[in-house]
Amino acid sequence: MADPAIIRLPGIACRIDHVAVAAPGSQLVVDVAPGHGAPAQTAPYARCIMVAAGAINLTIGDGAERLGPGASRRIAAGQVHGFSVPGPGPARLLISAAAPAQAALVRALAALPPGAAWADVAALFRRHGHRLIYD
Repeated sequence: MADPAIIRLPGIACRIDHVAVAAPGSQLVVDVAPGHGAPAQTAPYARCIMVAAGAINLTIGDGAERLGPGASRRIAAGQVHGFSVPGPGPARLLISAAAPAQAALVRALAALPPGAAWADVAALFRRHGHRLIYD
């Protein structure tokens, strides 16, 4: 992919690293600053999240655990999940899905103007079959 889609939200940078042609899907490289993360959410397809560097506190359903480099977890379609980066340094995640919808969502998010509000992000998530969950 010559010009990868990139999204930047406070503390998060995400790019599409690869979109498979033979088996539609995508792999996202997500760089997250300490103290930041992704709010609780659901996706209409299964994903695999792997920590390439740093550490995250991952919540899936009612369970929570800290994952370090090399650790991975599968997240089922529709399962509530979210994560935060405890620090002291950033984390790099690889998020894979055998669903072209993940790449489409990231491309749509990349089109948001710099400094977009989380409400704008939530609206895009809904349009792509995802849901952000707020306390």
